[in-house]
Formats: sequence, structure tokens, C-alpha cells
Amino acid sequence: MRLLLLFLLLPCFLTAQTGKEYPDRYVWAKSGLTMRNTGNTGGEKIMVVPFGAKVSPTGKVGQQANVTALPAVSYRQEGQSLNSDAYLMQESYLEVTYQDKTGYLYNGYLSEYSPTVEAGSPTDYIAWMTTQFGEPANTSGKKLPWQHEGRQRVSHYPTGVMVTNSEYEGGGSMTLVFPSGSINDGYLIAARFFGVTEAVDRKKEFDEGPDLLPELLKVQDDGTLRFTGDMSETVIQIIGSMLIIHSSGGC
Repeated sequence: MRLLLLFLLLPCFLTAQTGKEYPDRYVWAKSGLTMRNTGNTGGEKIMVVPFGAKVSPTGKVGQQANVTALPAVSYRQEGQSLNSDAYLMQESYLEVTYQDKTGYLYNGYLSEYSPTVEAGSPTDYIAWMTTQFGEPANTSGKKLPWQHEGRQRVSHYPTGVMVTNSEYEGGGSMTLVFPSGSINDGYLIAARFFGVTEAVDRKKEFDEGPDLLPELLKVQDDGTLRFTGDMSETVIQIIGSMLIIHSSGGC
């Protein structure tokens, strides 16, 4: 009887386990991603999948390609040369379906998180967190040590994501912790919400005002991305399986 019950339940278990083998992903490239008919840079262009679009992976993986997501730049300040490293994505092409088309997209600009914000500013990371994960399941706050003269607030989301905000005299910081993720995910989030690409996006403007510099990138040996400015810093790193983004600044 137990054996019969096992055979009856087995198809249900298999269905539950394989119902969504390859989770949907979202396009983060601002200008969209080119879908190609083969998994390499030489594939014929099928269409451009727009920013924010949801695509469904088939499980097929194409060739790996290196893509410069952020070029290197240099600045001169007080007679010194300051350099910002390039950020090079090293990812494969991924076969996906979108609308009625099937083709390959570059996986470096795909994420399990959607880049869109349902309410508030499109670059407001708190509104984005609420769009992605809902309202925090619980939130706690405390006073920081007396020398900081500030407060700290920790928010826990149902998916295991945690956000810590610290405010103190003259500045503040925020730390986002995701249970899993990649450096690419961290870069895409920080580029959209924390302005880490300003060194490249606004180079001419910063060149004309040499006393004002954006955060410049240093890619560390372990793959950590460290963007450091005159009075600000954004660090993107992987610890174990966790993706951590820490941003701080002051005056």
C-alpha cells in the first residue's frame, strides 16, 4: 500500500520540482539587449529586447564573451593622475524566449530582479526594494554610540533581504544584503540607484571642475568593486553566497 502511494505521489513531486526549472530574468541594459539567433557575438540580430522586459530562459547556454560595462577613465587633480578601472563583465549568452521569439541575450545584463519601480522616483532604491520584496517583515532601530550622534535602522524583508541605514552628524551609510547574487547584480543595482557610473557618464563636467571628483573604481583581486570618491564610497562584494552593497558618504 505504501509503495502504491509513493508511485501515486511521485508525479506530483516531480511536477513541483521542475515546474519552474529556470527562473525568469529581467533586462537591465538601459538601451535594451540585442537578441541573436546564435549564442555568440556573431549571431544574426533578431530584435532588441527593451529595458525592464521579463524573459524566460530555456536552459541553453551559448559562448562566453567579455563586455566592458564601464570604461576606464583618468582625471588630473593637483598635479596627480587619478585613474578609475574598467569593469569587465565575463558572462555567457543565454537562450531565452520573449513574446513569440526565441534567441540569445547576453547574461551580464540579465538579473532575477526587475529594474522597474512601481511607485516613487525610478532611481529611489527604497521604492525599488518595496516593488521587489514588499514591505519589510520587521524593522528595528537603535541609537548609535554617542560619538556618532546618530541612529541606525535595520529592515528585514520576507525574502531574506536586509537593509541597514545609519544616519549620523555629517553623513550616513546604507548596506544592502541579498541572500544570493552576483557581482554583476550588485553593479547593475548600484549603477541604477547609487550613481557609481558618474565618473564615466559626466566626465566632461568633472574635468571642468577639478575640485569635484566622482567615485573612481578599483577592481580588487577577489573581484570586489570599490568606488571611492573624495567623501563617499560604494563597495560591492560577495561573501559566501551573499551579495553585499555598502554605500556611505558625508560632508
